[in-house]
Amino acid sequence: MVDPILVGALIWLLDRIAGRGVDWLFDNAVGRGRGALSAPQVKRHDLTSPGAQATSDVDFTVRHHLAQTRSPVILTFQKFSDKSTGITLPMVLGDTAHVTLPRNHYFVTALIVDLPKNSGDLPTLRGLGWAQPFIADNHTAKITIATQQPTDALVTKIGLKQQDGATPFLLPAPPSTTAIQDFFATDPKKRFPLIGQQPAASPAFKPLKPQSPSLKDFLSRLDTPLEPPKRFTPVSPRNKFVPQVPKKASPEMCRAKAWVGTGACAFLAHQDRLCKIHRDQILNGAKVFDHTTGQRIVL
Repeated sequence: MVDPILVGALIWLLDRIAGRGVDWLFDNAVGRGRGALSAPQVKRHDLTSPGAQATSDVDFTVRHHLAQTRSPVILTFQKFSDKSTGITLPMVLGDTAHVTLPRNHYFVTALIVDLPKNSGDLPTLRGLGWAQPFIADNHTAKITIATQQPTDALVTKIGLKQQDGATPFLLPAPPSTTAIQDFFATDPKKRFPLIGQQPAASPAFKPLKPQSPSLKDFLSRLDTPLEPPKRFTPVSPRNKFVPQVPKKASPEMCRAKAWVGTGACAFLAHQDRLCKIHRDQILNGAKVFDHTTGQRIVL
């Protein structure tokens, strides 16, 4: 659900882009445009001078899970009560924008863009996010703006698409999940054009015929002496074979039922074929059941 405040706030930005072009966005952000706005130079907290305003320091950080670090970011600052004017500030993803603003309720938007490779091409809108902070702190406030990958539906809802369908930005390719959904939504014959076709057999391929063993091979196997059983080891002529020492048994697991699910406890048995935790619970009066029989264990 798109915040309706965002739709009204970006109308100012869309009007400037439509009237002056996308280049104005970057020119104004770095202070080269004629209409670039600058914050009034006043003494902080000194309200005795005419037109003085109390200000606060804010650190803005922009986050995006797909865009690369050092991608260009455009921040726009508008007073919540007046969205007809605003100030733009450029930064790069991964850095922090240190801003001093007059104390007020603001609407801040963050646009992550990929700059065009050729002059005259449109930039790509990689991420879009917004925040509505009330800035009036004595200390430096820290605000993080989370952005999301814009889609055609989101651009339409926030009002960045014009009546003729044109937009001042190019949209990124759809995420992999959308591409997978589109893949399975297509006709199976288009996805798998070889369905129903018989594979062409290679003329050089000849199937192998099973060959039965010869009588000579069979008789040679009968002449092979049998080996003594592996479980016995010859030690002396008088007592030719003695049993080997059996392998060490694996550690015994707790016979109690696990706390979650229907399986057995995953801990080693300590005493009474129970782990220390289950045995202490039984001694304290708790009900513990055997995972094999389902009966309550009583010590």
